Amino acid sequence: DPTLRYNATSGNFYRFVSTASNYATAQANASSLTLFGQAGYVASSTSASENSLLQSMAGGAVIWLGGSDSTVEGQWLWNGGAEAGDMFWLGTSGGSAQNGYYSNWAGGEPNDSGGNEDGMQMRTDGRWNDISAGNSFAYIVEWDGAAVIAAIQNGPYSLGEHTAVGAS
Repeated sequence: DPTLRYNATSGNFYRFVSTASNYATAQANASSLTLFGQAGYVASSTSASENSLLQSMAGGAVIWLGGSDSTVEGQWLWNGGAEAGDMFWLGTSGGSAQNGYYSNWAGGEPNDSGGNEDGMQMRTDGRWNDISAGNSFAYIVEWDGAAVIAAIQNGPYSLGEHTAVGAS
């Protein structure tokens, strides 16, 4: 699958989905996509390098990220992967990163403008913004690499071994 990417730094797999969807639909679609039996999730951005990867994969598109404060306003939680349920940000723009997590909010964000911004988008500049979950954007599906590799090793799957280009 040429749209599937593995990132050695994060250890995870990713696929860009260009179909614009609202936040709930993006979440549902991502979880219905499986890779060797492992469910996907809308990508979390947990480091500067992962943020750069996601921005690059988006190819100039605004995308959903897998964080939300829909449960309790101002308590931003990751929705998928190993970090599912972890709070990564507390408060509005004057708040702070939580539990050692990376953050890349745009200036003045998050701000819950209009009292209805529970979704999280990555803008084209790689900065984050809270926005109404009813908007529609592209998204990136992420799969936990360790779980995928374990499924391959324990299932009826195999990965071919190849010599790197230019290697002897």
